[in-house]
Amino acid sequence: MPFPPGGATELGARIFAQPLGQALGQPVIIETRPGADGIIASEAVKLAAPDGYTLYYGTGNATSILATGQFALLEKLDMVHIPYRGDGPLSIDLVGGRVQLAIATPGTLAPQVKEGKLRVLATLLPNRNPLLPDAPTMAEAGLAQVSITPWGGLFGPAKMPKEIVDRLARAVGLSLD
Repeated sequence: MPFPPGGATELGARIFAQPLGQALGQPVIIETRPGADGIIASEAVKLAAPDGYTLYYGTGNATSILATGQFALLEKLDMVHIPYRGDGPLSIDLVGGRVQLAIATPGTLAPQVKEGKLRVLATLLPNRNPLLPDAPTMAEAGLAQVSITPWGGLFGPAKMPKEIVDRLARAVGLSLD
């Protein structure tokens, strides 16, 4: 996992890990390798043996980079993207006032919003988020052009044998036929 524990990426990885482990008949351990905008974790997977035991969960940062760029372009704003090692360090800087705006995950920042430490402006999702039901969607806020659908993927080293790829795909409920 390319980000530290405690953020949305870890939550996404855990959603995959438990059923994947059950389907494979062995535990799936989540190892965090934060830093370099995901490159440290992806390099570790790239260099691993192509046996299916080392996988990368590709998610997160690209979504916020794209959404920030869309928003800045549409609203003609001069914004600088600041990559963070994860939601935890971002939360600290956002609450501390060192960052004025962030595109972040509700699961991480909802407590600070509910405590009045942060104000949510809008959600990028097509519908309101149940964690922050008072937050309008971007469309409701007048910015229908800014819409991102977050996603996560599971990747392995190059040259993994087809039978291993097929077994992993079946374990996460995919059909490669």
